Formats: sequence, structure tokens, C-alpha cells
Amino acid sequence: MPAKELSPIQVYQLLPGTNCKECGETNCMAFAAKLVNREATLEECKPLLEEKYKSSYEKLWSLIKPPIKAVEVGVGEHTVTLGGEYVLYRHEFTYFHQPAIAVHISDDMGDEELETRIHVLNDFAYNYIGTDLTLDMLCVRCTTGSPERFAETVSKAKGLTLKPLLLVSGDPKVLEAALKIVADRRPLIHGANKDNWKEVAQLAKDYGCPVVAYSPSDLDTLKSLALTLDAYGISDIVLDPGIQPLPAALPA
Repeated sequence: MPAKELSPIQVYQLLPGTNCKECGETNCMAFAAKLVNREATLEECKPLLEEKYKSSYEKLWSLIKPPIKAVEVGVGEHTVTLGGEYVLYRHEFTYFHQPAIAVHISDDMGDEELETRIHVLNDFAYNYIGTDLTLDMLCVRCTTGSPERFAETVSKAKGLTLKPLLLVSGDPKVLEAALKIVADRRPLIHGANKDNWKEVAQLAKDYGCPVVAYSPSDLDTLKSLALTLDAYGISDIVLDPGIQPLPAALPA
């Protein structure tokens, strides 16, 4: 339910009503108002986490959860959250998670260029109207078609940055070669298409990573892919309606 259609009283009726102040508010109604305004999380209400309030928690979550699911890429302090928004249009509310900006490298690059780009990723900072802007992710694309070469490049990248990784290849064998090295960093794997979706989905399951559903210029197929991945048990899905097909390999 969009925020503007939800009232504090609806939320209050599902809270424990203990006025315990553990959430930092003076009473449950004040906390309900903060939940409606997306200024607090359900987990801040400690009584609500008790087993006897499980049903209320689930009902509340169905009311306030964002219609655009949040997908986390990376681990620790460098984790990037994609999605997790409550509205589709800027004028309706506000965006909580700005689009991630990635620096691109490929497995046909020489060491000097690769290292230079990663240093830019790590060190870039720009202050804009009081906000420090930085770069968020490293995109590693396979252009050689070689699982070994791609894995080598990803291994170098892992040693040079703690930023989240986006692994790009249409070949599941190439993706798996890299995942064996960086699965502990929870990379985003790109991508599952109509031809390879099952193999890529299995990789996402086996290595615990989010996955991109990719269908260039075909929204109907993209929707079908997302539903198929969800039915297969993949919950962390990023949609890419791109404009060009993603080949398994590009000429070096």
C-alpha cells in the first residue's frame, strides 16, 4: 500500500500497544506515525518481535513493505542497496536508494589500465551541495569468452577493491569460474536470459548471490523471466530491460 494511502491509526491498531518506549518514542501512536513516514523500521519495536505478535508483524510488513523490493549487493560497510523504493515517481514521495554508479573493466585489459580504473573507483569523491558523492560498484565484463581469464581478472579486482562487484557474462561457465573466487563478496551476476536462465538461477542458488534478469527491448519476456526466476526460488532479482543483446563473449 503506498504511503499516502496508509494512516497511523491503521498501523497503531496492529502494534502491541504497550507504550514501552523501547523504540525511542513516547508511545505507540508516535511510533506508528514514524512507520507511516518511513522514518522507522518494524524491528525497532522490540515487543513486536516476540512470537506472540508474529501475526501482527506479518500484517504490518504487508502494509508498509516497499512495492519495489530491495536487493543488497556486496557485504559489510560497502553494501549497495538497489530498489527498496516505495514509489515509482519522484513527485509522489522520495527515493531512499540512489542508482548505483559503477566503474567498468573487462578481462581483455592490461594490468595498468585495470588498476588505474579501480583506483579511480576507490578514491573518487565529489562534494555536491554538502553531499559527498562517490562511486559504488565495479562492473567486470567478460569479453574474451575464457572462464580462466575472467576468473583471473576477477581475482585481481577482488584484491584491489572492497566495493561490490557486478559480474557480466552470458555464459554460466564463465560466471561460475568467477563465483568460485568471489562468492563471499555477494556479487550481482548478470545475467539470466531466456536461453540460460536455469543455469544462471542455479548459480545464484548455489553461491547465494542476487541475479539480473536480462531481456533487451522485450518487456514481456523480461516479466516472464522474473516470474520464472521467482518460481525457481530466486528472490533477489534485478531487472535489466537493456537495448542490446549481451553476448557470451565479445571480440578482444
